[in-house]
Amino acid sequence: MSENDKLPKEDEKDVSSSVNDEDQNEHSDDKEQDDKTDEEKLKDLMNAIEELEKKSGNKKRKKPVLFIEFGGVFHRNPLLNYLMYYTLNLVVIYGVITLFDFGAFSPQLWVPLAFVLIYTAAETFFRQYIMLRHFRFALRSLGFIFFFGYLTLFYLIDVYLFGDLLIFYNETLLVVFVGMFVVFRYLLSYIIKYVILKQRSF
Repeated sequence: MSENDKLPKEDEKDVSSSVNDEDQNEHSDDKEQDDKTDEEKLKDLMNAIEELEKKSGNKKRKKPVLFIEFGGVFHRNPLLNYLMYYTLNLVVIYGVITLFDFGAFSPQLWVPLAFVLIYTAAETFFRQYIMLRHFRFALRSLGFIFFFGYLTLFYLIDVYLFGDLLIFYNETLLVVFVGMFVVFRYLLSYIIKYVILKQRSF
C-alpha cells in the first residue's frame, strides 16, 4: 500500500509541475505578445508620424507664398546691422529718386543723409514692432503691411520733417517710388547676403 500510495502522489506532483510550467509558458508567451504588440504599435505610430511630416512638407512646397520683405538681418550686432541697412537704404533711395526723377533733393549733402538716417531708424522700429506684436497679421497680409508702413513713413518724413528739402512731384509717384524701393532693396540685399554667405562657405 505504501509504495502504491507514493506513486500517484509523485504522478500528481509531475502533473502539477507540468501544469505550472505550461501556465508559466503561457504567461510568458502572453507577455511577449504584449511586448511585441507595444513595439509594433510604437513602430506604427512612428511610421504614421513620418508619413504626416512628409505630407505636410509636400503641401508646404506645393503652395508657394509671395512675401514682401519681412526684414532680414545682415549682422547679429544691432549697430552693424543698422549701419548696413542705412547704407543700403541710402543707395536705393537716392538712386531711385534721381534715376527715375520721382522727386528732387536739396543740393545740400546733409539732406539725403539725414533723410535716410531718420527713415532707417523709423523703419527699424516699425519692423520690430510688427514682427513682435503683429506677426500673424503680417503673415496673413503676405507682408503688404510693410509696404503700407513704408509708404506712410516716407510721406510723414517728407511732409512734416523736411518740407521743401525733399519734394516728391505727386502722390502717385510716391506710391510707385515705394514699390520700386521695396523691390530694388530686396534684390540688392539678396545679392549682398548671397555673396557674404558664399564667401563664408569657402
